[in-house]
Amino acid sequence: MVDYPINNSGTATGAAGSDKVIYNITVAGGVTLTGMTGSLATGYSGTFNGPGGNDGTFSGIEHFTFTDNAGSADSITTGDGNDSLVGGGGNDTLNGAAGSDSLYGGNGDDLLTIVVDGTDVIDGGANNDTLNVVGGSTGFTLTTSAISGAGTATIAGIEQFNVTGSSAADTITTGTGNDTINAGGGDDTIDAGSGADSVNAGAGNDRIIINLGGTDTIDGGADTDTVVVVGAGAALTVTTTSISSAAGTANLTNVERFDVTGSSVADNITTGGSSDSVSGGAGNDTINAGEGWNNVYGGAGDDQITAGTGSDNIYGGDDNDTINAGNGNNYVEGGNGNDNVTTGNGSDTVLSGAGSDSINTGDGDDYITLEVGGTDSVNGGNGNDRLNVNIGGATAITLTLTNITRGADTVTLSGIDRFNITGSTAADNMTTGSGDDTVDGGQGNDTLNTGAGADYITAGSGDDVVVAGDGNDTIYGGTGADNIDAGIGNDYVEVYGTFDTVIGGAGIDTLQADWSADITSRVLDANANGLEVLDVTLGSGNDSLVSAQSHIADDYLDAGSGNDTVQVFLGGNDVVVGGNGTDVIEVINNRVGTSVNLTNLSGAGTYSGTFLSSGHSVSFSGIEIIRFVDNVDGDDVIEGANTVNAGGGNDMVDGTIGNDLLDGGAGNDSINGLAGDDTINGAAGADTLRGGLGNDSITGGSGNDKIYGDDGDDALFASNLDYAYGGNGNDVLTGGDDREFLYGGAGNDVFYGGLDRDYIYGDAGVDYWYGDAGKYLDIVVSIDLNTTSVYQGSQGRIRFIEGMNFSASNKSDWITLHNTSALNDVLVMRNGNDRVEMIMGGQDEFFGGAGTDILEVTGRDLVAATTMTGSTLVSGLDTINFDSFERLFYTAVGTGNDLLLGLSGADVIKSGDGNDTVTGAAGGDNLNTGGGNDSVNGGDGNDTITGGDGDDIILGAAGQDRIMAGAGNDTITGGGAADVMTGGSGADLFIFSSAIQQGGDRITDFQDGVDTIQISGVVFADLDIRQRTNGDLEIKISRGTFLVLDDTAKASITAADFDFI
Repeated sequence: MVDYPINNSGTATGAAGSDKVIYNITVAGGVTLTGMTGSLATGYSGTFNGPGGNDGTFSGIEHFTFTDNAGSADSITTGDGNDSLVGGGGNDTLNGAAGSDSLYGGNGDDLLTIVVDGTDVIDGGANNDTLNVVGGSTGFTLTTSAISGAGTATIAGIEQFNVTGSSAADTITTGTGNDTINAGGGDDTIDAGSGADSVNAGAGNDRIIINLGGTDTIDGGADTDTVVVVGAGAALTVTTTSISSAAGTANLTNVERFDVTGSSVADNITTGGSSDSVSGGAGNDTINAGEGWNNVYGGAGDDQITAGTGSDNIYGGDDNDTINAGNGNNYVEGGNGNDNVTTGNGSDTVLSGAGSDSINTGDGDDYITLEVGGTDSVNGGNGNDRLNVNIGGATAITLTLTNITRGADTVTLSGIDRFNITGSTAADNMTTGSGDDTVDGGQGNDTLNTGAGADYITAGSGDDVVVAGDGNDTIYGGTGADNIDAGIGNDYVEVYGTFDTVIGGAGIDTLQADWSADITSRVLDANANGLEVLDVTLGSGNDSLVSAQSHIADDYLDAGSGNDTVQVFLGGNDVVVGGNGTDVIEVINNRVGTSVNLTNLSGAGTYSGTFLSSGHSVSFSGIEIIRFVDNVDGDDVIEGANTVNAGGGNDMVDGTIGNDLLDGGAGNDSINGLAGDDTINGAAGADTLRGGLGNDSITGGSGNDKIYGDDGDDALFASNLDYAYGGNGNDVLTGGDDREFLYGGAGNDVFYGGLDRDYIYGDAGVDYWYGDAGKYLDIVVSIDLNTTSVYQGSQGRIRFIEGMNFSASNKSDWITLHNTSALNDVLVMRNGNDRVEMIMGGQDEFFGGAGTDILEVTGRDLVAATTMTGSTLVSGLDTINFDSFERLFYTAVGTGNDLLLGLSGADVIKSGDGNDTVTGAAGGDNLNTGGGNDSVNGGDGNDTITGGDGDDIILGAAGQDRIMAGAGNDTITGGGAADVMTGGSGADLFIFSSAIQQGGDRITDFQDGVDTIQISGVVFADLDIRQRTNGDLEIKISRGTFLVLDDTAKASITAADFDFI
């Protein structure tokens, strides 16, 4: 941009591009800009006509800066560029036109003009200045200090405004001057402030805020316009053509709606036919709201409120109001005070407050809420009118169709068709009519008579009497012992008390009982009281509920929380819900000639399912224990019940995963206990009984039964030529007085033959046999000595065992002899890898036979030493001679000095305390010497040697051994392979031969300065000692790794740690 300064007079000719004239006048007399031609695109031409021939002529100029330093009255109108005009003193007229302009009026009464499109700065300066604001097509917001929207401006020093709005929605707020506003199109919001203002809102739904402070002229223009006025201390008078108070007057034209807030004194407000909002404020106001849908707030004071035919919301406020709502569906709140409320035609809602009120609702279905207090009257007029009353308090009421009395309070009633009433905490007496009433007795022993109609009745707490009359009623008894007569109709009755009396009357009635207290054996005789459907919910106690046998409707019984028992008879289609706790359902069939099936059983521990029988059902859920009793003959199928008495017929019964009690009754039954510890009784008939999972007790009963224990530790009781099979588990099989077949199956079983000749088959497991004390010859069909222990019993109790003299099978037998007496036992093992376990006692002989046999012996003498020479073990008075055993497992218990030799296999020897000598011989042995100064030789094989306390001498010998010497000053020789040695506490000596030990032995806990390493054939200088990266120390000689010391620093090892021989 090129600047062309002109001081007082001169000529400026702009070139191509953007040019600016800077015109400064210092001569008094004023300047007028004339002859402006051109445009912002081509540049402007004209003349600043100054006093005394001081003119500034220009051409090709886009922007202007004008400054009057003499302070005269100037008239400057520039183009659309970005101009700066400073008027100085005098009454100046400055018009920046479009663009971003800065206008400074200075002293004098100035007139400044801007177009809202740029970023302008306006400062009127001193005196009384006027700002002309010209809008365009985009809406803007004007305040006394700024403009925003289509353009922006900062404003200062302006006393009054002349505003031409845009064609869009503007927000115009002026100050205390006498302003002229032509808002133009759009939905405008106009606040002209105080002063004598002239407002033309133009087209659009405008909102005009009036601040009385002069004589205003308001023209709303086209469309629906609203005037807003807020009164102050002076009384306000509002009509459709004017608003006035002591502060001023506003004359109105083309105003459709009013938003009026009255003063704190008596106002007189009349609005038109649109939807108006009027708040009278304090004072005794007179309000005529017109015909629209109005919101009227009387406020404090004795107000007179009249509305037209619209559906109005009227709030009288406190004090004594007179309200005439007119026709329409009105909402009226009288407020506190002695109010007189009248409504016309229409469905009105009327709410009274405290005080003696008179309510007349006229025609229509009206809803009246009354606050009882004083002397009230309610006339519902024509239509179906409802009275809503919430009495409360401790004073009883009496309600009739024509009166309400509560102590000294009275209500006169007429034209009321329906009641919605809540009583007091005392004993109320309420009688309603034939409408559909809602009655809540509240606390106290109430008497409620509702008459005809579909009534909703809540008796509340107390011992209440309810007579519902005709109609389909809903009745809630509440707490207390209630006496309820539901009357004619299809009624729903719900009771909570423990001692309620319910009469259903004619019609299909439903009872739902919700008892929170514990109930013991309560019987519901529904038919006797005219109740067709039961809907019962029990509480949190441990309840017992029994439905009547004769009831055949479709019932819903919810046991609630607690350990509950529900008994139902098959008849109808019933639903039983167990809820929390351990719940029991007992289903009883008394219907002759029918069979019952239990279907769709699901769950684990908590069950759901359905009993079905000839079109009738009982469906249940949340049940832990299922019981079924069939009191008639019939072939039932019961799967999943906990307790079943199947009765006569050939029944099929399955238990649950819980602990079931199943009784087949007469007939050839099939019973399966499934999971759980079940008790099963076949009773009469040839039954098939299975225990399933769990530890079951099964009794065959009379008849030739087949009994299967299945899994678990079962007790089977056979009789009458029964077949009993224990299955898996440690079972007890007991025969009766006849010939039974007892088959143990897997597990450690016990057999009691009983009288007569029984057949016993032990099968796998540690089995025990008890006969019948020799009265009959029991036959053991098979004794499999795999995993079998033989116990000696008292004389005459164990058949076929006169001594411990057995010849084992050709299988891999495992025999445990628990006899610790001094009997002389002989065991001859055969083929297979056999194992004999015993505690030493007596003079025993064991012969291993073919295979890899193990002899496992535990000593019993706590003092004597154990000595083993060849194939003989001697401990005190006990001796074992053995042959053909490959492995020895020996555990000493005494403190003697034992001499023990391993066998050819992998032995396990624990010598106990004492100075013992143990030799492992061949095989990978596990040798543990315990306390004492022991001598141990691992022998061949990869041995594990544990020395225990004492100064032990340990030789690993051949094999890769693991030696743990324990406490004491031990001497340890690993042997020829890669051994791992742990010296333990004490000063230990580790012995190596450099000539033979090149396998990389390891010492895990070498103690520098405490332990010693003895090496033959080398000196310290022959050792190559290296530190490994993991912290271990590696010692080498010429042939390779000799020894590794775990977690040992090289610097800590010196010749003093070695003994070279």
